[in-house]
Amino acid sequence: MKQFLEILLGIVSIVIIVSVLFQDSKSDGLASLTESSNTGGYGRKTSKNYLIDRIVIVCSILFFIIALALAILS
Repeated sequence: MKQFLEILLGIVSIVIIVSVLFQDSKSDGLASLTESSNTGGYGRKTSKNYLIDRIVIVCSILFFIIALALAILS
């Protein structure tokens, strides 16, 4: 049981890392210092960003639950 949870924790960790890397940047970086920056498109929910955000949230909750279960089993 403990080994299964450790493997599952590793898989969930990898999914979180990959999905965070696939997210679009929500800041303009240095372009936000000028008044000519275009930030109008960041407020709406696009299907790709919305799906990736949900994947990160669900995997983060799973990560927390599995880590707690491993701590209890130890």
